[in-house]
Amino acid sequence: QSSVIAVASSNQDNVDECSLNNRREQQLEPPVFDYQKYQKVLLLGEADFSFARALALRYPCIHITATEYGSGTDIANRYFDGNSDALGQQLSSLARFPAIAEIVCGLNARWLGREDNEDFLRYGSPPEDHNNACATCQRWNVETNQWDAPSLFWKTREQETPENNRRAIPSTTAIDQTQHFDLIIFNFPHSNKAGRAAKLIQALFLQLSICVEKGRLYCHDNKPIVVELRLRIQENQKHVRCLYQHEQAADRVSEYCKFDLLGVWPSDLDDWESLGYQHKQTNRNKSCRDFTRDCQVWRWNIVKKDES
Repeated sequence: QSSVIAVASSNQDNVDECSLNNRREQQLEPPVFDYQKYQKVLLLGEADFSFARALALRYPCIHITATEYGSGTDIANRYFDGNSDALGQQLSSLARFPAIAEIVCGLNARWLGREDNEDFLRYGSPPEDHNNACATCQRWNVETNQWDAPSLFWKTREQETPENNRRAIPSTTAIDQTQHFDLIIFNFPHSNKAGRAAKLIQALFLQLSICVEKGRLYCHDNKPIVVELRLRIQENQKHVRCLYQHEQAADRVSEYCKFDLLGVWPSDLDDWESLGYQHKQTNRNKSCRDFTRDCQVWRWNIVKKDES
């Protein structure tokens, strides 16, 4: 069983030419990546959800869970000039696409593989201590056109209490089988602090390996899991170069999985932008087109170390 991680990063002048040349000799023209092979897609860091819409337009038969790190208020302030109604209208419109399974806010990729927190299960609110944090989120309710109360991201079977309140069973024993994604996309992940982008990606690799170990991600019918991260890299050249061009760097983040680089694909931004995708800066409602014009897609195969 194996999984695939795909990362898109901006072209850099100062790169490890030896590593790249070796890779080019092995695979000058990577095969066209076929998104239609994948059925359940998880989008991380969606910002204004324009990529989710583009993906849903292009591939109406897949099932997409689109997530963003910020709260509903954060998203409205960052990408809709503080207009919550405009955000709501866009989400309601997006939710009508057959490909959209769920729209989620408040999901932190750094905690994607965290165990369920007992206090959250008991009281229904995320812990204040980040060391005890778990993967929680809020889901867009298509009936009320509002965000639901915080809940665990990894769905669990639920029981009805006498008060008709739902009590979640820990996902380690009751994970929802419909949530096993085979394609994960993170467009241009970043950190609020300069120089931390590479650490964020490294943390994501670790969380993904934990998800595989815990059975939250697995290869169904021997099909790989693909993760694409389109990344704006300027001030973080050195750190990101180390992370992306050497699979050993990704391999070191986990004792459970190894990450094998499959190859490098050219930019596909023009294609997605023709479908309405607009990459946004986090703190300003402004397109980053000029910063992300030149990018490449890097793909890794995630292999369990005990099976390699």
